[in-house]
Amino acid sequence: MWKKTNETNTEPVEKPEDNINTSTPSDQDPYGIMKPLSPVLTENINRLKDIFKYDKSVIYRCFGNRHTESFHACIVFVSNMADHKDINENLIAPILQSDLRDVPKVEMIDYLKTKVIPSMDMKETEYMDSVLQSLFEGDTVLFVDGEDKALVIRSTDYAERQITEPEFEKVLEGPREGFVENLSVNLTLIRRRIKSPELKFKFKEVGTRTRTTICLCYLENLVNERVLNELENRIDKIDIDSVVGANVIAENIVDSPLSVFSTVGSTERPDVTVSKILEGRIAILVDGSSKVLTMPFVFIESFQTAEDYYTEYYFASLNRILRITSAAISIAAPSVYLALVTFHQEMIPTPLLLSISAARQGVPFPTIVEMLLLLFAFDLVREASARISSQMGQSITIVGALILGQAAVDARFFSSLIVIIVAITGTTGIMTPKLKGAYIIIRTLLLMLTAVMGIYGLCYGTFVLFLHLFSLRSLGVPFMMGLGSVKPDEIKDTVIRTPWWFMNTRSKLVSGIASRRQSMDSRKGKMMS
Repeated sequence: MWKKTNETNTEPVEKPEDNINTSTPSDQDPYGIMKPLSPVLTENINRLKDIFKYDKSVIYRCFGNRHTESFHACIVFVSNMADHKDINENLIAPILQSDLRDVPKVEMIDYLKTKVIPSMDMKETEYMDSVLQSLFEGDTVLFVDGEDKALVIRSTDYAERQITEPEFEKVLEGPREGFVENLSVNLTLIRRRIKSPELKFKFKEVGTRTRTTICLCYLENLVNERVLNELENRIDKIDIDSVVGANVIAENIVDSPLSVFSTVGSTERPDVTVSKILEGRIAILVDGSSKVLTMPFVFIESFQTAEDYYTEYYFASLNRILRITSAAISIAAPSVYLALVTFHQEMIPTPLLLSISAARQGVPFPTIVEMLLLLFAFDLVREASARISSQMGQSITIVGALILGQAAVDARFFSSLIVIIVAITGTTGIMTPKLKGAYIIIRTLLLMLTAVMGIYGLCYGTFVLFLHLFSLRSLGVPFMMGLGSVKPDEIKDTVIRTPWWFMNTRSKLVSGIASRRQSMDSRKGKMMS
């Protein structure tokens, strides 16, 4: 479909992209991609046919004009990426029927653009590099004999995934929309929620081969300029030939690439993205990816969900505390059990100690080996169930967790209490799936330390873990922001979620000048009522 805009783009593209070296030697540019277009129609078409040699998906349609034999033109587009019907009705047919006898050849493109073609989304280009980029995006390119420039007309029409609810961010209450792989659709989902001229979109290209378009989305009066400039500098320094997903961008702009904790947030929900933007953060949208990155990102956001803000604040706070508690259990439970059973048996009540001793009769492995083997088996089952269809995944989970677990206990391969500990560890880890990678690594390291030094190893490992967390930054913003403070304004949306009428200001470290959400009169009136 021909997409309409408010005005015609009349500015020609006078040079190739800035990030392309125009002085490339001829042996590295055999097709003359970086050279300007020729005024001879056949030369431009032959250059394209050399570039797309053996490629039958590129369509060439040469035609003339019914009123004059001196007019010769050719349109080029990629099949299944452009709308054939609109090309015939809104491009070829008007040119065939228009009287072009009195139009000079050197002015033909301007005349067709302003008087003939009924599309408002057009641009001129003088370089083959820009022509190729437009074809790859699904546009149609018009060449006219005698003109050393081409006309690019928006005609994109290819299959797209429908807007659906994200599979891993489902909620019982709230919107059901999720981002798709089309950048334009994703930007529309954001703009529809923030109807403000302060909403800014800044586009960049990353990847010398894929030339993937990314967009920085933020509110001009809320964003921290220092944070924005730092993010742009990091993106501009990315030197990679291909960007196939948002994670490629995330790994190249992260503050601590060797840390198991990511300092870049991600979501597939437009409402979550909008809420981050309204807090002064920056959203990074990548064309071809349904995942949107958000920065700066703080640790407590890993335990926040969209549903926290669609339910009562006391219930949302309870759920958030459960997630944080589950994280602690998933990381520390195996190490605590190992320390008590192996080094500090005097801390276990005698009846429980006798029960553990009886359960371990005949087990051939030491406790540390049992724990590592069972944790490995649990992650193996979890990964297998995630890689196949949901119906088979449920069957594998039942077989792996119940049948094989019970058989292993009956065969005295593992003790029953170890199975319980691993089951609790795995179940609690599922509550925050975005941290599952960090859970596995930290849990294993703590187990190793505990196996050597007992409870002291666990305490030492926990101390080092917190030191690491408090040393992390996300675009200069402390990763543990809010967790080390006692000020009500800084902890109101961290471990618990306070009521909306209490959250009247934004974080000073993240947002810019305008940090107030609502007036104090509104808050006072709510508290008095």
